[in-house]
Amino acid sequence: MKKKILVACGTGGVTSTVATHKIKTLCEENGIQADMIQCGYREIFQYVDETDLIVTTQKTDIPLGKPVVFALAYITGIGEEELNAQILAELKR
Repeated sequence: MKKKILVACGTGGVTSTVATHKIKTLCEENGIQADMIQCGYREIFQYVDETDLIVTTQKTDIPLGKPVVFALAYITGIGEEELNAQILAELKR
């Protein structure tokens, strides 16, 4: 089953582009078919109903009704393996 992943950062620019690329590669390497939606943090609510997973470079405590993964590790490079494992676990549910 194809997954829809929403990747959000402050403006939908640089950090979400980095995260989107890394998640696409992760999915390809693990045989997961996924469509990606990239947006700014304020646009999350426009796409939340049609996504399976939300990945954001900003922490949020707002209940979105979908799994949310904080992906700052893709920007810092610290904890990237753990982040990949967390994303894969969510996508395989």
